[in-house]
Amino acid sequence: MECSGGNKFVTIPNFLTVLRIAATPLLVWMYFAGFEPLVVATCYFAATLTDFFDGKLARLLRQESVAGEWLDPIADKIATIPFLYIFWSRGEIFSLVFWLILFREVFITIGRAIVLKKGKRAPARQLGKIKFVCECAGVTLLLAGFLSFGQFALLLAVVFAYISLVHYMLIWGFIPKAVRDFCFERFWLPIFVRVVHYLG
Repeated sequence: MECSGGNKFVTIPNFLTVLRIAATPLLVWMYFAGFEPLVVATCYFAATLTDFFDGKLARLLRQESVAGEWLDPIADKIATIPFLYIFWSRGEIFSLVFWLILFREVFITIGRAIVLKKGKRAPARQLGKIKFVCECAGVTLLLAGFLSFGQFALLLAVVFAYISLVHYMLIWGFIPKAVRDFCFERFWLPIFVRVVHYLG
């Protein structure tokens, strides 16, 4: 199915996505430069809002594109992984949380590349966006100094990260049909699939 925007890269939504990427090193610099925590947290939150507007504008202006579908998830990862690494290196988040999120992001990026190489669409899904919202909430709270709340938000992010991972594997066809059918008939997967398809 062809996107209305085709392969066009220079669009308003893609500009917002690139802006989110460009803001990340500036925000990291602000963090290490000793800016007031609430200032850094507010600027980070404002930067992540571009994720909401780029998708909305892409649909409103009919500027959805393959480039945007690839760039948007990459921008989300660039906006979160550096800060998660900083918090992990300082012992402010659990090591398992950092590594689980990192593994999921690498796996999803490779999977999306495979799907796009086959000429299919691979847009971010609702479950993935919920995961990103939890990550952003966690990073924002940690930047502001609310460690317990930030850690809890990141634990939620891990839960949605792996629910969405299974969802992506299902819709991208990475789970063999024989395995899917076996699980559908005998185990809990039918209920799980209904839930993730409703949310996703």
